[in-house]
Amino acid sequence: MDGQSTNALVGRDQELSDLDQVLERAITYEAPQSVLVVGNQGVGKSQLLITWLKQVQDARAEVRVLRCRARAEMGSYGVFAGLLENRFQLKDSTDAAESFRTQVEEVLLDRRLTEVLHFLGSFLGIAVRDNPFLRALEDAPTQHDQIARRVLRRFLEMDAERRPLVLVIEDLQLADDASLSLFQELAESLAGAAVVLVGSCRPELFVRCPRLTEIEGEHRRIEVGPLPRE
Repeated sequence: MDGQSTNALVGRDQELSDLDQVLERAITYEAPQSVLVVGNQGVGKSQLLITWLKQVQDARAEVRVLRCRARAEMGSYGVFAGLLENRFQLKDSTDAAESFRTQVEEVLLDRRLTEVLHFLGSFLGIAVRDNPFLRALEDAPTQHDQIARRVLRRFLEMDAERRPLVLVIEDLQLADDASLSLFQELAESLAGAAVVLVGSCRPELFVRCPRLTEIEGEHRRIEVGPLPRE
């Protein structure tokens, strides 16, 4: 990007520059980054992200952008299910299970395909064929959940080896507890890939989930305040 602002968003050059720097670092060093964009309702967080993502897609065709907005009625891991639905374009597919399998296979090149399909599919409600290993986990939901989270992390890392990934979750304050926990886990544990994990939220999220104020690793918090009158 040439450093000159050509967008219609007024007064947010610094915030746009900060987001650009995060993406540049992720791509240049293959170092996953995370960002929390924080501001009160109506201050312009969504417009900031819309403008930035349009700039990214105009300037970097190789970057894959996945976006989901949290809603109170979503179930467990709802925002990550939304991101995966967008990644695999399942809403536009006439055979979601087959499309899902084909696209996962393109990333994994047959490495433990059945197991990965099972655990990724658990976020999406897509079942795969049974095997003894998966049956053994039916009575161990906590272990199953832990493995599913690790599988998702590894899939994102492998997917980003093919194309840099920007994952955007808006209205994090409405996300379920499992999604918030996984957001922090990914922010702290993704490794060796060009991934940028972005969440936007209102400040009250940190009352409900104070641990998100202490995310370790390559993390940045961008405060979006009211614009001055001029």
